[in-house]
Amino acid sequence: MAESVLSTKRLLALRKLTRAFADLLRGQMKEHLALLAPRFAPKSVFGEFMEGPKEYVKGAEANFKELKAAYDSICTTKPFNLPKEFKTPLEMQSIAPELQVFEYVHEAKDASQAKSVTVSAPLKFVLTYSGFGPKRLKELLGAQGSASDAQEFLLHTLIMSIVLARQPGIAKLFEALRFPLSISKIGGLGDLPFAFVTAAVPTVLPPDDVVIENTEISGSNAFEEIVNLDELAKLGDPFKEKLIELAKSHGETIG
Repeated sequence: MAESVLSTKRLLALRKLTRAFADLLRGQMKEHLALLAPRFAPKSVFGEFMEGPKEYVKGAEANFKELKAAYDSICTTKPFNLPKEFKTPLEMQSIAPELQVFEYVHEAKDASQAKSVTVSAPLKFVLTYSGFGPKRLKELLGAQGSASDAQEFLLHTLIMSIVLARQPGIAKLFEALRFPLSISKIGGLGDLPFAFVTAAVPTVLPPDDVVIENTEISGSNAFEEIVNLDELAKLGDPFKEKLIELAKSHGETIG
């Protein structure tokens, strides 16, 4: 950020603004997801391999083989250590998409100390099936939960990534709505691929000395990223830019 010194007062003001942005944008994203919810139904991709009435879908066998291969490559690795076999047809406890704020652990250091801080990114969301988010999975693994529960989480997460991959129109729509969609890993959860939705407005983690000072004041090892106003000022309109380029290609001068 352009501000070299971030006072506590200024940080609080930016945090309040960030939360206002998050409330607005998360509300919009929830509305979009409510309309798109039927597109996340796994049966449209896995067909007869899903529990319920037989429904034959073109490509379902190949999609199931991809799911099995992805599961096999991850299940026996840390931190999962799960059996390779799972029940078919596939049972889904939830098929409704859900957003969860992304959290990660940051090792903050200043001249006198170092500490682990749990950081939340208020404008970056993990897209999962309802009830199957990464935070709950980490809790389950840490508490020595049952293998069947952990297996269920892995399958729900892998199914989400394949459903999105088989329907590229969803990602294109998210991009047009200024909520880019991506697939990435999460620290502590091996090679399991998670779907992310990120607002076009970025957030940023302040310098470590600011993070440590404010966690010391609050007495909590948790911290929230704040909106990056420098990048917000640069935010453009891709649709407008495409139209301008199209107009220019037809010999028109715009602005």
